[in-house]
Amino acid sequence: MAALFGEAAGPSVQGVVFDPSGAVVPGAAVALKREDGVPVSFATSDAKGTFSLEGFIGGRYEVEVRHQGFKVFTSRIAVDARPRPPMKVVLEIASVAEEVTVGKGGLSTASRENRDAVTVDQKLLQGLPVFDQDYIATLATFLDPGALGSEGVSLVVDGAEANRVLVSPSAIQEVKINQNPYSAEYFRPGRGRIEVVTKQLSKPASRRASPGNGRSVVLRAGIGVFNDRFPPFAAADLIRYDGRHLSSFLLLDPTYPDPTVGAGLSNQPPNLAQFDPTVHTPYMIQYSVGAEWQIAKDTTVAATYRGSRGVSLLRSRDINAPQAPDYDGRPDPAVGRVRQLESAGRQVSDAIELSFRGKVGKAFTGLAQYTLSRTDVQLSARFGF
Repeated sequence: MAALFGEAAGPSVQGVVFDPSGAVVPGAAVALKREDGVPVSFATSDAKGTFSLEGFIGGRYEVEVRHQGFKVFTSRIAVDARPRPPMKVVLEIASVAEEVTVGKGGLSTASRENRDAVTVDQKLLQGLPVFDQDYIATLATFLDPGALGSEGVSLVVDGAEANRVLVSPSAIQEVKINQNPYSAEYFRPGRGRIEVVTKQLSKPASRRASPGNGRSVVLRAGIGVFNDRFPPFAAADLIRYDGRHLSSFLLLDPTYPDPTVGAGLSNQPPNLAQFDPTVHTPYMIQYSVGAEWQIAKDTTVAATYRGSRGVSLLRSRDINAPQAPDYDGRPDPAVGRVRQLESAGRQVSDAIELSFRGKVGKAFTGLAQYTLSRTDVQLSARFGF
């Protein structure tokens, strides 16, 4: 542990910040305070979780460590000129108070209370068979490929779009899929996004009953139109395959072990990429109709039909391909493939989904879903070469 730190002039306090699982915690705010509460030194844990407090005189102090999603850590220490061993700071997960106000019990007609949603809390998350702590990949099996669009899964962390989750599973409060599937707050349908809610420090979660509680059967229907986005690789390929930035060569009669000795080099026609003049933003229409039944206390079943239609989806086509019936050469021999991105793709998806949420005796508590679906896609897999 001491090898992680260098020698500091004068008194210093050094240490490493961990979470309850033993993983290091970067970005933790560390403060050294006098007995009267006045701070005298500040630091932030680095990528290895280490920190170093310097620039103060000997005496009695309090070390305070803060990080979002964890309880505040405090420890009283005495500092003098003698070297101190590095501190081991283990942060505890912040407690989350949940207020549940219910009326008569039963199902709710609120749009956020659909029973075919997948909701995984921390207790269930800890019991999942997750490889290498990649719980996002495990829960992605509940997504609908027909709702992913051109950019794939939409990951939303604490209400904001993200490329990945930067906290450990122990700091996750809840993971949700398909809750309020037609919310205008998101650009993906419910089955195309994963919502992650992290634990918040001193911020209780509140869930109140919505109008309509007390019903034993609820019918739901909805429709939503979701505009897609142009994938970033399409613009990148326009630059890469413009005939100037990338060249292709064919090595003739290569030798071994050096293939370039005595070999000829043939310059190949450049491949090009371009947008069709009529290309425009694709969009997706999703609709569903279903029913939910409460068959016992805290136990519900749901049956849902869900359909989606992708309109004007992006696809690429080689407009310089050899022509029928002879296929003996490209129309323009000066260039190779000319991939044109067009708004000509189409997607049709239909699914029937059965969901169970609740208890079966003492052996099972959780969520089970069965989905029978079919998706027909008419577009190329990749805009590239």
